[in-house]
Amino acid sequence: MANTGVAKAPEVLIVTGGGRGIGASVVRLAASRGYSVCFNFRENEVAANSVVCEIVAGGGKAVAIRADISSDTDVVSLFQTTECELGPVTALVNNAARLETQMRLESMDAERLRRTFATNAIGAMLFAREAVLRMSTLRNGHGGRIVNVLVRGSALRFPGRVR
Repeated sequence: MANTGVAKAPEVLIVTGGGRGIGASVVRLAASRGYSVCFNFRENEVAANSVVCEIVAGGGKAVAIRADISSDTDVVSLFQTTECELGPVTALVNNAARLETQMRLESMDAERLRRTFATNAIGAMLFAREAVLRMSTLRNGHGGRIVNVLVRGSALRFPGRVR
């Protein structure tokens, strides 16, 4: 294939819940493959900064942002910061999830259900919406990818879960 002299723009990935666990593994893998990565964290800033430092030390680009994924304002701000610091978003991995102490359904109150749905459903949809607004070719974007992560392992680790 002939070299056209046009440099390919770097891939920019956003990962929800990228400060630890599976999300941090996704962030590290993507960075090792040349992606510039932005990820959110909710509480553990030390873990998030550790992931960023590891990637930067390896020559990659990473940004960690404290953001509530169920907050419209936080989600829009995270995308705007990502674009300013890393470039146009080309991929999203919706990984963040809320997992609380397991209990039977009849013991759950409405507030617990609201918290769970706010993170696990609404948050994922807000991030997908913002990604589509930026990546969709119907909106003059260059296309992209969205991956939604669902982990069965969390259900297997906790006895007494709702079935």
